[in-house]
Amino acid sequence: MRWLRTAWLATVCALAALAARAAEPVFTRLTPDVRVYPQFFSIAQDRERQIYVGGTDGIVRNDGGRWIWQPSPKPGPVRALQADASGRIWYGGSDSFGYLQPLPTGEQRYVDLAPQFARDLRGAGFSDIWRIGQWQGLTWFQALHDVFAVDAQGRRIGHWHREQRFGFVGSVRGQLWLQWRGEGMRCWDGHDFVAVPGTQMYAGALIYDMFALPDGAVLVHDAGKGLSIWRDGVASTLDDASLQDDITHLQTGIALDADRYAFASDDGRVRILDLQRRRIASVPIGNGFGSAILRDRDGALLTVDNLGMARMPWPPHWWRYGAADGVIGDVHALSMAAGRLFLCGSAGVQENASADGAPAPSFLARRWTKDECWQVLADSNGPLLADSRALLRVDGAQATPVSTDDLYPRALLLDPSDPGRLWVGTEHGAALFVRGGTGWRQIGRRGETGWRFSTVVPAAQGVWFGSDNHGLYLARADAHAPQGFTLEAWGVDRGLLAGDDRDVQVSALPEGVYASTSRGLFRFAQGRFVKDDAGGLAELLSAGETVRLLADADGERWAFSYHSVYRRPTGGGWQVAWIGNPALGAIESMLILPGGDALVGASGQMLRFDNGAAAAADTGHADVRVTGMRLNREGRPAELLPLDRTPHIMPRGGSIDLDLGYTDYAAGADKQYQVRLEGLSHGWSDWSRQASYRVGPAKFTQQPKPSRTVPTIERNRLGEVLVVRMRHTAARRAGARKAP
Repeated sequence: MRWLRTAWLATVCALAALAARAAEPVFTRLTPDVRVYPQFFSIAQDRERQIYVGGTDGIVRNDGGRWIWQPSPKPGPVRALQADASGRIWYGGSDSFGYLQPLPTGEQRYVDLAPQFARDLRGAGFSDIWRIGQWQGLTWFQALHDVFAVDAQGRRIGHWHREQRFGFVGSVRGQLWLQWRGEGMRCWDGHDFVAVPGTQMYAGALIYDMFALPDGAVLVHDAGKGLSIWRDGVASTLDDASLQDDITHLQTGIALDADRYAFASDDGRVRILDLQRRRIASVPIGNGFGSAILRDRDGALLTVDNLGMARMPWPPHWWRYGAADGVIGDVHALSMAAGRLFLCGSAGVQENASADGAPAPSFLARRWTKDECWQVLADSNGPLLADSRALLRVDGAQATPVSTDDLYPRALLLDPSDPGRLWVGTEHGAALFVRGGTGWRQIGRRGETGWRFSTVVPAAQGVWFGSDNHGLYLARADAHAPQGFTLEAWGVDRGLLAGDDRDVQVSALPEGVYASTSRGLFRFAQGRFVKDDAGGLAELLSAGETVRLLADADGERWAFSYHSVYRRPTGGGWQVAWIGNPALGAIESMLILPGGDALVGASGQMLRFDNGAAAAADTGHADVRVTGMRLNREGRPAELLPLDRTPHIMPRGGSIDLDLGYTDYAAGADKQYQVRLEGLSHGWSDWSRQASYRVGPAKFTQQPKPSRTVPTIERNRLGEVLVVRMRHTAARRAGARKAP
């Protein structure tokens, strides 16, 4: 039985029953898929944005494509990891400490510095390294009764031993402070540690964190007494009653800015302390013990627990509303009517009255229909509601039928050129209603059983109907037509290439009408549809992906399919804003709110995109890299090749596996790769989630002997789609023999 989580660090509290909190930030999780004991303690990140997680008996590293296990020099937990200013990763294990040395092959090896201190230790062990502190190029490793110091090259600087214990070590107010349990804090003067006056009150308890405040005071996180502010020898405890339940769960933390601090917690939550307002926000990310927290290059918070790593953007870009907030069932449509937000779905209608900013904490179920709801449309005589079978008019708490129960409405649009006309897309084609003295009445229907018309947008002197399974149609009101309107199919003769599924989603933007099919994006221009990439959106879409497009008043553009959401901020390019997952289900709807926030409806939940947080966030930098190359030859073990040299591949010389890494963790593990060898491949490889690519002899039949390839990054796409190229650099020779 493993017992590595000792009481010295903390005793894991039983998970308390907590009240559901509305609008929780969306996070992603990365779980190591290597067979190691699932207990993790520490986290760090190098300059290439690779993630290192200290575990039991070693470190697991994520290079952007895979998890790689590195057993430590000696068994035991790796409780401490720290990256220095150069990006070097320093580790603290059990009776072992030092740094990781990258090798030309992409591997890394431990450089154990503990043997330098053998004479200091005189054969004794020091057990676990709990913390690593760095200051002015020096690194300190803190064990229970020992502290070791080395310079930037790992050479011994000094060793301190005491029967009483050590605690916190780190940079405070431009100095290196170390807790001497039983005395207080000491600081490094360049030769030794000297007492910090007025810190004797921190002699007894274990100090987890110390943060210098702008006014010269220090925020102190005491494992026994909680949080306090130390100023010139006087400490004031943060004893606000509203903070105490959260403070008892805090583990190690980091400073976000001058007033806010993020802490890992022992109950599966990340807690954000707002010191100025004396508030703590508690965000659930799991159920386990959170040992450490780190900030990613793009500002996101990375927390390590026994399931691996959770990543939460900060400030949060996406917020989730679920059953605790009144969001029930699949959300088919999101609609605004008379300043109210309506969620239409499999459980009927839910209403929220605060849609101009963030939605209110809860949604109220409306008993207007016992069936599914597909859309609510604002109308001067009261909202119109499309339920599973009929069109209804809402009047207060009541809803009365406007149509017969065999209409099966799905999409509603008031004709912009005549608000007395209502167009309805149904499960069986299109219908037209007109407003009379007694309200709406149907004047005609056209279509066949099973023609699922799901989108409708304005057209010149009519409307466009997009169908899930029967192509695109143009409808125009015509009093002389048998049903009061004409319905004209638009296909390849008008420039529109629909796929075999006949799925055509139609959208209206200020720059024109777009039709999306499995064959691509098309824009209506001069009487026909022409292929159009919508300003770069097309290259982000996966094969066969159809989308709906939206625009807000400030010039932003959005698009969504059943699994992804795309955003083009004003003045910028298209980017992947959300990648769906099985837990989310199908994305069915989207709505842009006044002010620029966006809502997304899915299975049992609604997501809100915080436009202000996204605008303020630093996007960071992610590298697409070749992280490993292996030469495979029949009858021989695979041979790792150095990444800093050109690999030579002889005819009949086997194959090379290229490992690919993309260190953008926003997509979690949901990444795809596509590769082309320039000058060698006829086109791009198929999209694959496998973060490797095999180059076989057949790829080199047009090359001289010997041939060379050099891995270079040609470009990358935002979000989950990656593009990696291998550039051919061999000089061709006339008459060179083709490899068989």
